[in-house]
Amino acid sequence: MLVSFLRNVAKLGWFTVIIATLGPMALIILTLIFFDSGRYLVMIMAGLDREPRAEDLANQAVLTLGFVSLYAAPLLAIGYIGLILRRLIGRSTDQV
Repeated sequence: MLVSFLRNVAKLGWFTVIIATLGPMALIILTLIFFDSGRYLVMIMAGLDREPRAEDLANQAVLTLGFVSLYAAPLLAIGYIGLILRRLIGRSTDQV
């Protein structure tokens, strides 16, 4: 829904839509991994009285998303900064 809203209503390009949707998700996942909250989040979703097992797919999914986010976050940040600079440069040329 967010992608279709940004594409159709806000009239943003694909690159901007990708940065706007994946950037916040990557930051949230990195924050969960950084504070080791992913393990607690999985424990809460599975039930607090259950002992976590090594073969839990949920832990593997959180770790996999964390590694993907770790490598994607710098690229998304560079894209975000590029979009900001492009918008600022566009404004300064419009004012002249």
